[in-house]
Amino acid sequence: MILQKLKASSLLQAVFVCFLIATLCFGIILLSSYNSLFQKRILQKTQLQLTNDAAITLLLSDAANITNGSTQMSVFSNQVNTNTNIKDWGFYKVISAKTYYNKDTIRKSILVGKTAKSTTALYVTNYDKIVNVAGTVTITGDVFVPKGLLEKRNLFGEQTTITIQGAQKEAENQLPKLRAINTNCIPESAANLSEEQLEKESIYVRSFDKETQVCHTNNLSFLEGKIVKGNIIFQSNGTLILNKHMQLEDVIINARNVVIQSGFKGTVQIIASSSVVVEDDVKLSYPSSILVQHPSNVTNVTIGKESVIIGGIIVNNSTHNKVLESVISIGEDALIVGAVYCYGTLELKGNVYGSVFADRLLTKTKETSYANLLMDAEIDVSKLPENFIGIPLFETTHNDKNMYETVKEL
Repeated sequence: MILQKLKASSLLQAVFVCFLIATLCFGIILLSSYNSLFQKRILQKTQLQLTNDAAITLLLSDAANITNGSTQMSVFSNQVNTNTNIKDWGFYKVISAKTYYNKDTIRKSILVGKTAKSTTALYVTNYDKIVNVAGTVTITGDVFVPKGLLEKRNLFGEQTTITIQGAQKEAENQLPKLRAINTNCIPESAANLSEEQLEKESIYVRSFDKETQVCHTNNLSFLEGKIVKGNIIFQSNGTLILNKHMQLEDVIINARNVVIQSGFKGTVQIIASSSVVVEDDVKLSYPSSILVQHPSNVTNVTIGKESVIIGGIIVNNSTHNKVLESVISIGEDALIVGAVYCYGTLELKGNVYGSVFADRLLTKTKETSYANLLMDAEIDVSKLPENFIGIPLFETTHNDKNMYETVKEL
């Protein structure tokens, strides 16, 4: 009896051990299977990512590919398709690519711009009035001015120092013609975005592979304390005011007048039909820009003291009368990185790391104003960062396969 119980107990233990071994083996096989499946999914995701990046690289390889619209391509002809869409976004273009296979999808959007480089530092229209300089003026790059000359002028008995590193040439009797710029930045497929939707969120991000959203408003105060990024246009027929309590990135501000109050930091493209005021100590990060094109009346763009704009500024008038009265004023210790194109009068008290094109120059002192005078300024085209993609000012006629490059990933 005892022997039978021992045999039964041994048999039960043997069965239990076999069960444990079988469970362990099954676990190892299952783990190996899951690991193989996981590795396969990782490899598939990686292949999709590489295919998606390759599709974007293929588009960027030829400027002729960068045309607005949607296309479908198979980069490696392996039944993996990529849908691409190209659209304007202010001065730049957005390329959105989506690569998919079965249930896996990879998306990527980038901001791209033309890579045309300029050696011109200063261009002033030739009205047979020589440009005078006073104080300390440093210009690095080619200079195109009336009669090809810069003359020293001592206003208050101070010493005038001119440093020019570049060729001096005679300018034409008009500024180089600006390329056509589409200010109608709202696509037909755009969707409305209400103030109420934004008020509900502390952080609102709109990806660029979705349709653009447009918020029609005359007051942006509801954005205070919020972070708003991405594929969004704020549209107004009046005046829009941005303040330091708002955090905006990659959005477009399209209004009659725009005021950016002191202390604001962000990345915005501004399209105005009348005026832009940037107060003191504002930081507009790359790629930010200001455009006032064909205003119905004279226009003024004012950049306050110690403000920084990394991108560029354009004022383009349509009639000569408006040119005479339109002004870009860049305050003391302000810095513009990029191009300044002023089909009007430029008052430059700060510095420009890039190119300056102006119909006329003006310097104001407490006592009076001096036409065609440049005073205490630095213009240096060589200080543009190596990977800087600025505002494309002029049409290009040559075929450059690297004409477009990535500005940033969105």
